[in-house]
Amino acid sequence: MTKKFFLLISALLTIALTASARRVGVYCHMAATGTQISEDGNIRAFIMVNHDGTANLEVMNLTDKVIFIRRAHSFSFVNKVSEPMFIPQSRTESYTTQQSVVTNENRFNETKTVRSYSRTKSHTVYDQRVIAIAPHGCSLVYVWDELPEKLREDIIDIGEDDSLLRNCKGRFMDTGKRFCKGDRRNYTAENTPLLLAADLEYSFKERGEEGCRLYLQDYVSSIQIGRSNENPYSGSYFSFLSGNSTSLVILEGAMGLMSLMCLGIPLAML
Repeated sequence: MTKKFFLLISALLTIALTASARRVGVYCHMAATGTQISEDGNIRAFIMVNHDGTANLEVMNLTDKVIFIRRAHSFSFVNKVSEPMFIPQSRTESYTTQQSVVTNENRFNETKTVRSYSRTKSHTVYDQRVIAIAPHGCSLVYVWDELPEKLREDIIDIGEDDSLLRNCKGRFMDTGKRFCKGDRRNYTAENTPLLLAADLEYSFKERGEEGCRLYLQDYVSSIQIGRSNENPYSGSYFSFLSGNSTSLVILEGAMGLMSLMCLGIPLAML
């Protein structure tokens, strides 16, 4: 009975160690068909997607005059839902300086008394309602962060990466199956899981008189599942990991082994 029991444990542990719960890389490719760049002779705006899951909106001044981007009258879009680029908010930044001072010095026995002082200063930084761009200069106007979290949940479940007790890989909702290396889905601007857009207002006058507008957008045109440690793709894309790491799979197997031993030891004694 004991031999059969430990054979069963070995088999189950092998299954746990080779389970499909290992992490995969999810690579979201942007269409980059040209609509992510827009210009009108005065400014050139472009959306730049970063591999870490963020996207920057940058604006270049093409003129010899200062241009003012009115963020309170400009809008960012995620899947056609808009919000102003300027939301009144502030943050406090602080820093600490340290200084050592000799307060007493004895020349006979060559000893010194040193005291250390530290001082912390802080200041408040406010978000900018208006951004001035120098002639022929370029400025960061807006940042979209956590792009994987913005993917439409009715199209893709991105999964989790902190579960110890279950397979937490994501899945495509059209089939409901967990991600598998080699899976791929293609999308258009109408059915994409993520569309980013910007509607900018700018002016040559700081108070915004005679304002002009500019619109641009980009969207996820395909999602491909690959290895968690590869980076073979070129072009504009962002990526993230989905599923347990190998170490978590081993931990799951160890936990299962302990549970079986607790259950099986009384049986082996029969």
